[in-house]
Amino acid sequence: MYISVEVNFFDHPKTIEVGERLAFRHLRAIAWCHKNKTDGIVTTAAARRLLTSRSLGQLVAAGLWEAHEEGWYIHDYLCHQQSRADIARVSAAGRKASAISHANR
Repeated sequence: MYISVEVNFFDHPKTIEVGERLAFRHLRAIAWCHKNKTDGIVTTAAARRLLTSRSLGQLVAAGLWEAHEEGWYIHDYLCHQQSRADIARVSAAGRKASAISHANR
């Protein structure tokens, strides 16, 4: 599995605003969301593990994170990353292709 990162990510005004160190933590949170298939939602418990409260405040102030009923939402996550449903479809298609390949041996 992988996440998508635009080549201009570190030149984006929001990224510049928070700085490279916090931008890296933001990317780490994106990877956590992808790994856990949360569609961009970072639970409160995960946010505490990934960030300090000051860092979280900076990400919110920059418009990179938004409050969510389950914790936090990474702004525009689904515009740049695969959704849980997309990941499931790709996995199912891979399993089907693998089964067909093995059946034709």
